[in-house]
Amino acid sequence: PVVIDEFLPWLVRELESSQSTTDRIVTLAAFGSLGVDEIVPILLPIIRGTPGKFDDTAERVRAILSLHRVAFVVPEKIHPILVNLASNTAERAEVRMAAMSLLFMSNAPQSIWQKFASSTWFEPNRQVAAFTRSLIGSITNMPPSVPYLEELIKKANVAWPMVKPAP
Repeated sequence: PVVIDEFLPWLVRELESSQSTTDRIVTLAAFGSLGVDEIVPILLPIIRGTPGKFDDTAERVRAILSLHRVAFVVPEKIHPILVNLASNTAERAEVRMAAMSLLFMSNAPQSIWQKFASSTWFEPNRQVAAFTRSLIGSITNMPPSVPYLEELIKKANVAWPMVKPAP
């Protein structure tokens, strides 16, 4: 296929040769538009934050969000990556929150919703705890306009009682 044989290698070259953060973020967004799981090994070093090479927080967040299409195609491949990032208390808050957002919006299993809902009771980062509470709470209040959203709302409603109330 043209996407994998031609466009993907071209994007890799663009990413590697780019001198500016803005150019890299645009290139990372283009990876996300492809929606093929071949982007995962390319994006992982950026997502993980390879020191000295890929340690810009904005680039890492963009790389995580570029998994949005692939997360629906091969959730069994993407969800473990996102769970590890979102759970890692040593990780930057922005990276954790991006991973959690994509995890929930890509219809993660109920157990994952419950894991993060209950983590609000002992989460050391107040920003992440507040974000988790707000994200789950917002989803419980979404109008169920399509069947996909109904499923997310149902999962959020099951997880919501486990969330630590706002101070």
